[in-house]
Amino acid sequence: YNDASIYEFDEYESSSTLGTDDNITAKFNLEMPYNLGDYASTLKFGAKFRSKTKEYSYDHYEEWSYEGDDDFMLDGYTNDYENDDFHGQYDMRNFPDTDDCKDFFDANKSDFENDPQKRLEEQVEEYEATETVIAGYAMTTIQINKLMVLAGLRFETTSVDYTSYEWDDDEEAVNTVEGDNSYAMPLPMVHFKYDFTPYTSLRAAFTM
Repeated sequence: YNDASIYEFDEYESSSTLGTDDNITAKFNLEMPYNLGDYASTLKFGAKFRSKTKEYSYDHYEEWSYEGDDDFMLDGYTNDYENDDFHGQYDMRNFPDTDDCKDFFDANKSDFENDPQKRLEEQVEEYEATETVIAGYAMTTIQINKLMVLAGLRFETTSVDYTSYEWDDDEEAVNTVEGDNSYAMPLPMVHFKYDFTPYTSLRAAFTM
């Protein structure tokens, strides 16, 4: 398998892709003291917005098959990499030199045939997805002598929208696939803490 002269060039592929990940976040929190009868208390509330968009696309994609009369074999286009003890058991060598292969392609482009349909087939890897989360909360802390009560509610909504692609073998075309999903979730909680002594406390909580 290390005889480079037995490997014949099949195709030349040139591509570049772009992946982006955009995040937008905004939030605020407010806290104010108040009295519930004779008991000191605090009220805190706030909200958060987050939008995350991921996108992956091809800037360009070309796949060329070699149709030249002369054989295009690997032995004339290898790089200098050699490792006879790769992972302690493999003899690795005779990798294609990308610069030499590209030079051959540029100098003999008339011997190559481009298949435009390959670009369409690769489009199925492209996608765009956006997740939006909007949340708000309110909570209060009440100190009743040795008992502290912390109660609150957080309400969160999440929505996802996406666009992707699939290949239709019958039509030999790319179809757009769009979808969305959303859900809302209330998250109540109550915490109790009772101080028997400055060093001993009993705690209980209910959360979702």
